[in-house]
Amino acid sequence: DATGPGGLTFAANGRVAGDGSDLDLAVTGAAPLELANQFITPRSIEGTTTFDLTVDGPPALGSVSGRIALADARFVDPAFFLVLERIGGAITLAGSRASVDISAGTQGGGAVSVTGPISLAPPFSTDLRVGLNGARLSDPQLFETTVHGTIAITGPLTGGAAISGDVALG
Repeated sequence: DATGPGGLTFAANGRVAGDGSDLDLAVTGAAPLELANQFITPRSIEGTTTFDLTVDGPPALGSVSGRIALADARFVDPAFFLVLERIGGAITLAGSRASVDISAGTQGGGAVSVTGPISLAPPFSTDLRVGLNGARLSDPQLFETTVHGTIAITGPLTGGAAISGDVALG
């Protein structure tokens, strides 16, 4: 068990083979999202993520399963005048695959959602859907609009993925 600043908690229970070749661990905890800010500056994120994971097998991503959850997080990207609020949902891990189910509100109204699977091994194949429901977008000197529609991202994220969909601007 461990604790740290900003609400960081971590607990692991289980066994590790003497040579490290096999793991049977349960890992739970919470982490402040602000830990990522030093890597994403000038963007910023705040809130807390919780995790409940198991590692069963060799020390590899394919051995990890469980859930990473977000509730009431906030993301700001000043370069794109983008503020996402009330970010919530979960990422479920199983078999070298992540299933994403995340939603957020946009500042001033509307919502954005991202759902679908992503392979966690190259070429990172995906079948994501981005839903835009009255999402407010703006650049104060150029435009202000609301966006409705669905965008699909399918195929390998390392190159060759297709982006398609219909989007209507207010």
